[in-house]
Amino acid sequence: MEERVRSVMDRIQPLLPGRMPHVWLATLFFAAPAATIAVGGRPAIALGMERFSPAPPPGPRYWYPPEAVEEMVPHEAAHVARMEALGLPPSPQHLTLLDMVMLEGTALLFTDLLLGRETLATFMDPDRLAWHRAHDAEAVAAAAREFHAGGLTVFARYFAADAPVSGYWVGYSLCRRYLDRHGAGAMQEMLCLPSEEILRRLG
Repeated sequence: MEERVRSVMDRIQPLLPGRMPHVWLATLFFAAPAATIAVGGRPAIALGMERFSPAPPPGPRYWYPPEAVEEMVPHEAAHVARMEALGLPPSPQHLTLLDMVMLEGTALLFTDLLLGRETLATFMDPDRLAWHRAHDAEAVAAAAREFHAGGLTVFARYFAADAPVSGYWVGYSLCRRYLDRHGAGAMQEMLCLPSEEILRRLG
């Protein structure tokens, strides 16, 4: 696992603004296979080792193959870069919905550009993803009405697997529009732009 992580970090380094994040290989960390946590007052990446298996069983996704870190580490690294650039806390408890969706959108697009493929399906059920593709404007407009709300209740409402409107999709849609308009070369800049400024530039 250490070699996999090191290889991914080497690929990320030229693309990520700011300092490279620390990565912790954690045991007894069952909350998620990968997460952004606070260590010594700075955001860092934690990988929950018990959540990885060479042969994940079928059924609801709980275990992940070791090669999944190639997607997870860049995603969390983008979170760290944005949090550090904007002074955002790692916990959604102190974030607005707008900041939550922009954290996820920038992380998804950063990872997609690095890997050359879409990674949104990691976070969304295929049926929910298809619905959001067909109702993009409706989903974004519904979330926009609550952009200035915040806290864990709002996080749970928009980022649960069965969320009627997915915060992952909303962030992905907005950030994809930004890159469509400004080009893939604007990825580093977008990672460091305040959420309100991204919206303003989208018009």
